[in-house]
Amino acid sequence: MAKKGSGGAPTVERMKEKFPKFSKVALCMVNNPEYGIDFSEEAKRHLGIKKKRTRKPEKKRLTVRVPDELYDAVKQMAGDGSYQELIERIIADAIGGKNDSA
Repeated sequence: MAKKGSGGAPTVERMKEKFPKFSKVALCMVNNPEYGIDFSEEAKRHLGIKKKRTRKPEKKRLTVRVPDELYDAVKQMAGDGSYQELIERIIADAIGGKNDSA
């Protein structure tokens, strides 16, 4: 992810020095976690972004696209709870495992 507070225009200008086709649209995609896009290691070095050290295991992400009817059914099933909890429970039940978050 781009550094917080660094501003879009300076980042785009700096990236264009090394990557001429880089655009503000690409920066927006990097900054939006839904796209799952990040700078390459070379781009991170160019911008001076250092790796964050963490001792926590990485959480994996699943993204699915579903028809409106299925989405509405999942929304109804979740009720007042979160989608995250519902999906974790469904997956855990499907694979016969235990849900650690419950």
